[in-house]
Amino acid sequence: MEIVLADVIAQVSCIRTSNKVDETKTPPRTSFNLLLTCTFSGGETGYISVWEKLALQVSEELAQLKDGPLLVIATGVNPKTVGGHIYLNATASTRFFFNVDDEITQDFRKRKSSPYKCQWKWGCSTKMTRIGGKITCQTCPSAKAVGVLRYRIEVIVEDDSDTSTFVIFEKAGEKLLKTTASDLAAKSDVPENDDFGEIVPQAIQDIVGGVFLFYVKVAKYNFTAKHQSFSVYQIAPPPNALTKKRNETCEPSQTKSTKLPIAPPSNATLEMKPKSGCPLSKKPPTNSRKNKSQVVVDETEE
Repeated sequence: MEIVLADVIAQVSCIRTSNKVDETKTPPRTSFNLLLTCTFSGGETGYISVWEKLALQVSEELAQLKDGPLLVIATGVNPKTVGGHIYLNATASTRFFFNVDDEITQDFRKRKSSPYKCQWKWGCSTKMTRIGGKITCQTCPSAKAVGVLRYRIEVIVEDDSDTSTFVIFEKAGEKLLKTTASDLAAKSDVPENDDFGEIVPQAIQDIVGGVFLFYVKVAKYNFTAKHQSFSVYQIAPPPNALTKKRNETCEPSQTKSTKLPIAPPSNATLEMKPKSGCPLSKKPPTNSRKNKSQVVVDETEE
């Protein structure tokens, strides 16, 4: 059987280092692992897994880089699908290149920036312009060709037993952030030309690492291979006894965590992690604390 190794380019959103223990060995063997959570140009999420000496080498290289957007080119990786997730396992021939400024990375940035096109009437593909809290077409009648900014915030949460992906939409987002998406965009310092989606409004950053009670909708399709995220319809503060910070984790659970392009200002997938770790900082975390997030699931059929 021939194994085909792939070369990939992706945006790194989270970095995790850990020591994996293989208890099937006698004595148990501990291996150093580096896991890069990546977003590809089509919006898909994948995980590049690196082990032992190469993991240490890449980890040291990442520690020397400045904060900011992180692009990776990985050559000679072995792609696999595990539990619906894309894993790219490093091999002996794998090489890593970070933030290389060439035609390949420039093309990747252009493909990832995907502007919003009007399409209000047949044949109109004009790029819509953001004006305040709305996006409008400068060609079609402005009263009709108008798009309103709405929340769609994808978060990764954890309780005492597992992690999962929740999606916070407009009403729940307004209650959580105490402002509309349009108002947040108007008063935010995020520039309109932030097509790469690296700058997240501070109000959204502030929920990272928080503890909440989530009420979610659960239907049969949520447990299929392609639909394993849950829509949040209500968020409440937890009891005082439960207000503990959780530990950071970037590794997927049995849920799918695909990042989809959405309108500003909620165009970034956020993970409920401490500010000192992923995804707002690209450097590998040095400490890991045993903390949890409280999640409430209310079973309802859509």
